[in-house]
Amino acid sequence: STRKESSAASDVYKRQLSGHVIVMSSMPCTWGCTWQIVNEGRKCMDNPAVYAKYLEKQEEHRILFEKLMSALEAIADALLCVGGDLVHEWGARNTLWHNRRIKAVIKKLNMHRVYFDGCAVGLVSQDGRKIRKPWLFETTIPQVCRKFATAKCNCPNGSHARCKGKDALLSAFYTWKMTDWLHNCFRSRATCLLYTSDAADD
Repeated sequence: STRKESSAASDVYKRQLSGHVIVMSSMPCTWGCTWQIVNEGRKCMDNPAVYAKYLEKQEEHRILFEKLMSALEAIADALLCVGGDLVHEWGARNTLWHNRRIKAVIKKLNMHRVYFDGCAVGLVSQDGRKIRKPWLFETTIPQVCRKFATAKCNCPNGSHARCKGKDALLSAFYTWKMTDWLHNCFRSRATCLLYTSDAADD
């Protein structure tokens, strides 16, 4: 959401009143997509007018990213106050992981990194072949790290479809296996914290 930072943070405080808060963050990452940079750059370098349009589009992506980061930073501050959790997802090779603002959020919340492969969580191409797409979560939830660390490729060499074109666009959507695993991890996290809180009260 590109809403004002105060509004984004207030949602965290409101939800904290009814239980443990977990935020799943998955901002558009086109600005840092390596395939987008390679393909568009290669296509535009010999045509100044097209290249100028490409740079203009990249600037639009940058502006959107900066707005969304402002909201995420406000959410991170609120989560720190209420003891909530965050999961942030991008492709593992996306260059935005090196952005100073996202690195600051990761450090502030003491988040942990887990790599996993798309083919191990049910990601397939339009023709049904598995897509390996390297994925990455940064998270404060230990259950997410433990579960997704098991999602490693064991496919035969040469069996994957390439993550490009329409398949690359569709890979932005999570598979059912990913969402089922995440929901189970969230439930486990909330339950563990509840029992810990009850034990402390006793």
